[in-house]
Amino acid sequence: MSEKQLIDIIKEYRISELTTLLTFAGKPKVGRKQELMARAIALAKMNNPLISKKIISIGEEQHGKNFNPDTGFVSFKESTSSTPLHPDVRLKKNPFYDVLAEIVKPSSLIPEREGEMSVNQSVFHLTPFQSSEVSTKYPDVQIQLRFALLEVTSEQDDYFPSRVTVFVNDIFAQLPNPIPTNKPGVEPKRPPRPVDITQYCKLTSTASNAFKVSWLQDYGRSFVFSIYLVRKLTSQDLLGRLQKKGIRPMEFTKGMIKNKLKEDEDSEIAMTSLRVSVNCPLGKLRIRYPCRSSACTHLQCFDASLFLQMNEKKSTWMCPVCDKKIHYNNLGLFGTERGRGDAICFVYIQNFLSPFCC
Repeated sequence: MSEKQLIDIIKEYRISELTTLLTFAGKPKVGRKQELMARAIALAKMNNPLISKKIISIGEEQHGKNFNPDTGFVSFKESTSSTPLHPDVRLKKNPFYDVLAEIVKPSSLIPEREGEMSVNQSVFHLTPFQSSEVSTKYPDVQIQLRFALLEVTSEQDDYFPSRVTVFVNDIFAQLPNPIPTNKPGVEPKRPPRPVDITQYCKLTSTASNAFKVSWLQDYGRSFVFSIYLVRKLTSQDLLGRLQKKGIRPMEFTKGMIKNKLKEDEDSEIAMTSLRVSVNCPLGKLRIRYPCRSSACTHLQCFDASLFLQMNEKKSTWMCPVCDKKIHYNNLGLFGTERGRGDAICFVYIQNFLSPFCC
């Protein structure tokens, strides 16, 4: 078997297979997967018959019946699956990225067998415009990879398949590290977010880019991948867009207060006041940009700038007041009597609305 075929087998290895090979060869087995991979590939280049035999043996154990000992590749049989190649999967828009172009539309990852490792190989090309944009404007403009469940009934969040590994142009692509879990028998999941693969791509319109993904097929679940050209946005960009949408006037908030009081008219205990804090529940500092989602029913606002900054670092999009999942498109800024960013408490006393600074 040639050196290249041995290296191709190693590139399919998970961390457990890499450590097995390195232990056999007496090499250090501590480090990140990319470091272990580099050591294992160096072993393949030694042309040692014992190591070559061990590489093949580990590959056979990993892939079982799908492993072809003559070529070293997982066998690719023509799929008899009824899964469409390009299903009508819609991915949820990430507010921190503007999609400039769809390089690869959502494409099915068609497995060999459920419960076993599968491999998908494809190529993609950049247009002259795309290659020019990313070459001159990176990292503001990126080539982005996304995985999701194959589900067409609703918009899908990012979702990584189990034990997924990605190679772009035979280069191991770094994915988000799995989040550790203390639950026995539960595999750690990667945080659901897009992956920047720009550094692994050939940024020219005259060459193709090879894309290879291997994953463990879950029972009853299918996946898609897609590749986009995107422009990265900052929390300040999103705050500016919120401001351009306009600020809801104070009368809107007064109307909400009146409606809340009306809801309690039939109650034996009458509500005569409603109090909200001018301090943001996130940073405990005075709110500069009063913000609330239209999906929430509470009066309490939070600071839009701080909320967007926190989601820029770790995207959760949870309302800091009621812990409800909210969307950027539903956020709105609320005005005050002073006409600037100073927040004001509204207190209802005997059905008399009086704004005052807290």
